[in-house]
Amino acid sequence: EIAALGNVHSRFQPAAASAKEKAAYYLTLKAQELVGAGSNADAYALIDKYIDIDNGNAQMMRLQAATNAQEWDNVIAWGEATAAAQLTDELKSTAYYLLGAAYDSKDDNAKAIETYEKVVAGDNAEAAKARIAELKAL
Repeated sequence: EIAALGNVHSRFQPAAASAKEKAAYYLTLKAQELVGAGSNADAYALIDKYIDIDNGNAQMMRLQAATNAQEWDNVIAWGEATAAAQLTDELKSTAYYLLGAAYDSKDDNAKAIETYEKVVAGDNAEAAKARIAELKAL
């Protein structure tokens, strides 16, 4: 509720930013705990509550949890929306890298290549280029 007040008036923005940060920290820990316990659906439901507060971070958190759980169908279902919600090329590239890995794991080489080509920034850019070359050589 405090995070939502940031949109009401500028005087609430510092408290709203702090609330978002604390909520994200809590949800990250709790979601990791749930995934670790094998309760992936509960983790996703918890993260979904945070999407209204901080869409980009929550979607990335959900995509990373699905990737860690190797739930490729969920990664594929959420990947494009997650990338679209990101504010920087590096974060978009991270989402596309995870999505490409999901297609790669499902042996959909054409979609994997298409998606890896969208990885243009950040730590995964070189790995994506290398994987594209490997997939094209198959």
